[in-house]
Amino acid sequence: MIRVKRNGLWSSWVLTVAVLATGCESEAPSVPKSATSDKAARGDASGKSSPEKESAPADPHAGVDMPPKKEDAASLDTTGGELKLDEVTFTAPAGWGRKEVQGGFVDAEYVLPKPEGESADGRLTISRAGGAIEANLERWRGQFGGKPEKESREEIEVAGVKVLLIDMSGEFADQRGPFAPPTKRPGYRMFAAILPIGAQNHFVKATGPEKTIAAHQEALLNFVRSAKKN
Repeated sequence: MIRVKRNGLWSSWVLTVAVLATGCESEAPSVPKSATSDKAARGDASGKSSPEKESAPADPHAGVDMPPKKEDAASLDTTGGELKLDEVTFTAPAGWGRKEVQGGFVDAEYVLPKPEGESADGRLTISRAGGAIEANLERWRGQFGGKPEKESREEIEVAGVKVLLIDMSGEFADQRGPFAPPTKRPGYRMFAAILPIGAQNHFVKATGPEKTIAAHQEALLNFVRSAKKN
């Protein structure tokens, strides 16, 4: 309150100040609507609903999925069997270790056990995204320095659609998180398939040491061929 003397009289004035605060909310990485999980649709454990997600970058694997959770091999589900997604179902062989997916663009992930004498296991991810196929291939080439030492492609038919098989090898830039620096891994190989099923492409992508991927090559091809439309 402020008192002011005017013409010999004191008057009282009350000043009210309103402070308005505004804030901004950062956007979460966008993913295709059809790829959102049930958890995202329900909201997180705190009760907050997830923001709507509409688009995806060309490569759903490169630096957008969460860092791998450290799990003991014995804790992984190695029974194999059906992997049912919204639009397609695959059948995984026994022996692959299915990991818990922690978010991001990856719908499912498996550990491909290394053969005797090899240094590391392989990693298999299944995801969905839009974008031109060639744009995805360029991103994958970029993970091999822009020019893989070896590269081949083949087209097969699965579930009534044309499926593109990709095989690349060389020094691989392995990036496991959105802010993690890539780790260069020489002698690596990528075996991948792009299945145009439903509204988007389904990506089956296996990476690991050449011997590890070679040991699982037949099983990987059978996994792709097992795809059935839901």
